[in-house]
Amino acid sequence: NLEFPMGLRIRCSKYCHAPLPRARDGVRHDSRAQHGHSDGERQSCLAARRLLEAGGKFVTVCRDTHVYLVPRLKDEFGPGLDNAFASLLEDLDDRGMFDDTAVVVMNKHGRTPKIQSVSGGGRDHWSLAYSAIFAGGGFAAGRVVGRIDRVAGDVAETPFSRKDFVAALFHLLGIDPAREIHDRFSRPYAIGGSGGVRTELLA
Repeated sequence: NLEFPMGLRIRCSKYCHAPLPRARDGVRHDSRAQHGHSDGERQSCLAARRLLEAGGKFVTVCRDTHVYLVPRLKDEFGPGLDNAFASLLEDLDDRGMFDDTAVVVMNKHGRTPKIQSVSGGGRDHWSLAYSAIFAGGGFAAGRVVGRIDRVAGDVAETPFSRKDFVAALFHLLGIDPAREIHDRFSRPYAIGGSGGVRTELLA
């Protein structure tokens, strides 16, 4: 793992352990202005791009919060994500990496539709509805798929499951989502689970 400021952490798979020193050096000496020098999100996205350039195959940039949500979303997380995500896409495109890199912004679950009464306001876990952003790597551009209800509490149109997304991502990576792996009892499991490749996501 690479540790970064403000609770951000970059994790990479076993396939990118070897290039970590080169990626670290690249982050230190990369002077691309749009990433800024003190913005944690943008610096982490810069490090993620450097990991990919150095041979990494899978990188995640993580963020989590449960308290002080109102001020942090307004002053930190919202602007930070907007700037970091836009800069990352421009960076990948400038370097000819955009079409070969699938960029996904999503959570493992949603957040409660109503602000909770905790310090600074917070939102707990919520399973019924949430949004995601997909770019590059064969994903469709400029397309909105589905709709949630007025309070962001439930899906109102075109529901997706997480397994649908997993199947679509495997498909874009050139891997058959129906391909089977076996557990220690030799039971077969499709790597894409029960999800289907949803063409709404594809270019």
